[in-house]
Amino acid sequence: MPYYSAPDGIDLWHGDCRDVLASLPAESVDVVVTSPPYLGLRKYAGVEPVEWADGAVCCFGLESTISAYVAHTVEVCAAIWRVLKPSGSVWWNVGDSYAANGVSGRDIGYHERTGRGEIVRQNREKHLSPGMKPKDLCLIPYRVAIALQEAGWYVRSAITWAKKSCMPESVTDRPTCATEMIWLLSKSERYYFDQEAVREPASESTLNDARQCNPTFEAHRIRNKGGRDDGFTVASGPVKTPDAGRNLRNWWLLGPEPLRDAHYAAFPSEIPRRAILAGSSERGCCGRCGKPWVRVTEKEGREHLAETPKRAALIAAGHHGANPGLDGPGWRKQGRPTSTTLGWQPSCSCPAAEPVSAVVLDPFVGSGTSLIVARQLGRRGIGIDASKTYLETIAIPRLEGQVPSLFGMLEEVPV
Repeated sequence: MPYYSAPDGIDLWHGDCRDVLASLPAESVDVVVTSPPYLGLRKYAGVEPVEWADGAVCCFGLESTISAYVAHTVEVCAAIWRVLKPSGSVWWNVGDSYAANGVSGRDIGYHERTGRGEIVRQNREKHLSPGMKPKDLCLIPYRVAIALQEAGWYVRSAITWAKKSCMPESVTDRPTCATEMIWLLSKSERYYFDQEAVREPASESTLNDARQCNPTFEAHRIRNKGGRDDGFTVASGPVKTPDAGRNLRNWWLLGPEPLRDAHYAAFPSEIPRRAILAGSSERGCCGRCGKPWVRVTEKEGREHLAETPKRAALIAAGHHGANPGLDGPGWRKQGRPTSTTLGWQPSCSCPAAEPVSAVVLDPFVGSGTSLIVARQLGRRGIGIDASKTYLETIAIPRLEGQVPSLFGMLEEVPV
């Protein structure tokens, strides 16, 4: 049974995520958004060591070698594989570190005053992972990605999270680290990805060009697509945009968000917002087979005549450009496309029925950011954490609205 359940479908579980995932129905999760413990960073309050398939007994993130951490990551992702739908995706945020006399160049301690895993100086066994030299960058995110790829996962994108405000470092012979990696993984070659939901805004010059191409935007009728004739395409507009914008880039410049409670690894809400929007259907999933509803869009290109002295001179010299059959001294130019959302329709052939909300999973839920965003976006959520302290003192109070935050202003966060 969940440790905590909210009426809107948000469940929190306490325990080893592998055990909890084994109790969940197979292929029941639409998208996974998480930031697992980084190697050698901190000991979390109340988390006891667990046994792993390789015989090691330790907390995840406190392995003695990099290879053990990578192997345990693959083991956790194997448990995720079972509950993830074929159309699902995983967004895995992991940081790097440097080799030193500790496994990652940081000393691990446990702050008894707060009980929340603050970093403190503490002597520990001096050792290096095999192949590591002192001051080597461990390349942990890339080792993790390669191991998961070899385990059968598709590595679809390497997203760089660039931090507007990063932790200071007392280094003099290298740049301060201000980035982390987010891996977009899938278990299938074809999976759900809503490109339209996470488009980035086009530049103002592009928008002006679009308005000159077609200053009026007519309404489009709602209709069924894909051969369906049951009238079950649901309108969500129509929404006519002056420009479709550009596809989401894999470089995300994001700033920190205030979090009163002391969770030092909380990521900004914009990360799960983008992942959830792209990785799960806004309309929901089929209640019978679980396949996501898909967006029905209509895209159009625009063409216009652009007259400039330079192009007129080229035409006068006999260079007519791409289409010499134009009337007048212009140059035919392809304009920016428009994109219209006509509605939503099932991606399956099941009998027509109202869809159910998509499910978001965070197996290392921590402060609960991903589930708070899932709620804001109308999804159900499952969170798992080995620390009862985090669940009781941070995640549950935040889900119950007891901690002031910025999550009520999600729509104001620029994509």
